[in-house]
Amino acid sequence: MSQQLIPMEFSVIAVTPSGWRVEELSSANSNVTALLTIGVSRADRAHLFRDLITGTSLWIYSNSTFQLSDPDGYSSGTIWAQQMVFTQNDVSVWHQDWRFSFTCNANFKTGFCFGWLIDRRYNKSYRILDPGRVD
Repeated sequence: MSQQLIPMEFSVIAVTPSGWRVEELSSANSNVTALLTIGVSRADRAHLFRDLITGTSLWIYSNSTFQLSDPDGYSSGTIWAQQMVFTQNDVSVWHQDWRFSFTCNANFKTGFCFGWLIDRRYNKSYRILDPGRVD
């Protein structure tokens, strides 16, 4: 059985941030052109809030996930929020399933955050109140 290349045409569309280089390569022996584009996925942004009294920490990620932990060793693990709405400097999070109920409002500019998580599996409730910066 002989192997042959089957000529075909195809297109690749890639969206990359400005400033990325695009190289175009051509073969001298044919009319084949290849387009090589290299891009990197953006890093998810993380925001950390901490309750000053209990030491409970809340991470809110730009990929619509959050995680809560306390100094005694509890960790909710990473949870995909059912609803996470980002506006200019604010985020509102709401989540409810068989294990967790969580609601939170935070402001990235001031650092204020208030949230409440209920973990039904462990019958635990956690508050997060970070007053943010006082100017």
